Amino acid sequence: MFELPQLVFVYFYGLTERVFQIPLADVQSMCTVRPKKHGKVPAVDISYGKPGRPKKVTIHLKQAKELCHILAQIMEELIRPSVSSSISSRL
Repeated sequence: MFELPQLVFVYFYGLTERVFQIPLADVQSMCTVRPKKHGKVPAVDISYGKPGRPKKVTIHLKQAKELCHILAQIMEELIRPSVSSSISSRL
């Protein structure tokens, strides 16, 4: 079994240094954004941080829908209690 990631790391294409990171626990919402002009790439808007003062980052990439879907699945797995812990809590 593998461990699920706890952070979203963002790198610029071709660079090895991290630009920034977002803890998945801080993500409040995500949505895909269609390109406004033909030939441009779609994007993902990620709102994160404190509920009273959320921050937003927009990531433009061809696989925006896939990124949003993968992050949603990981977040769902992180908040879903494991089967063994839910069974042991009933005993």
